[in-house]
Amino acid sequence: VAILACPSQGDYVVLEDAAGRNFEFLSLNARNPPRRRLADQKAEDEFANQLLLLGAKW
Repeated sequence: VAILACPSQGDYVVLEDAAGRNFEFLSLNARNPPRRRLADQKAEDEFANQLLLLGAKW
């Protein structure tokens, strides 16, 4: 499972092979993850930063 973010700068950030603990860190439900990006761009940028902390790549 991959988790994506679309920050305001750059292309996109992806965390590949996300594990349950990654979903927990991101406060996401692993069984029912969101299917769309966040509507608030500032929140999406913060989410991308959290993914980078977990080892996501640009």
